[in-house]
Amino acid sequence: MGESDLARRTLQMMSLRGRNCWLLTMLALMLMSVSFAAESEQDNDAVLVRVGQQEISLGEFTAQYQAGIRQRFYHGKVPEERLAEYRETLLQSMIDRMLLLAEARRQGIVADDARLDKAVERISQRYQKSQLWQLRGEQLRASLRQGLMVDDLIDQLRQRLSSSVGDGAEAVLRDYYVQHPDRFTTPQRLRVSLIMLKVD
Repeated sequence: MGESDLARRTLQMMSLRGRNCWLLTMLALMLMSVSFAAESEQDNDAVLVRVGQQEISLGEFTAQYQAGIRQRFYHGKVPEERLAEYRETLLQSMIDRMLLLAEARRQGIVADDARLDKAVERISQRYQKSQLWQLRGEQLRASLRQGLMVDDLIDQLRQRLSSSVGDGAEAVLRDYYVQHPDRFTTPQRLRVSLIMLKVD
């Protein structure tokens, strides 16, 4: 499977909800960056995954993992199997994001600077009174802009790939649906609202 095929498959899996979660996670990471700065630089810089020329460090993964746990599992003790599943899902989404960004750059897609500036300014105004924003505003703005730029490039790639599919794709999908009905069926469901039992 080539990078373009992988990018198309990944785009199909991503949803608007996933992108919004990514933005919220990115903001949480920026706001938590102060607390992680004191941790061991050597451990945080260790390479967890290498995708082409890009790397995901252990520190970057750990920060996103901890932020994601706080957002998803805020109700108490989380079973280890759910944590393991989340770790795998998070790492795969980080890898997918890197692949999509690489494909967008390979295709020569350029971010819309005006739209990025407006988005950064809107978010800056929302958090300008927070103490952390006042201390590290420029650093946070730069990180935020970088994350929004990646989102913009991936969105443009998604639009480009969607428009290149064309009308023939619907016919191919319909044929697949007709040829594989077993993959698109659900078992019969019954809805019971009252069960009466005879009492002796």
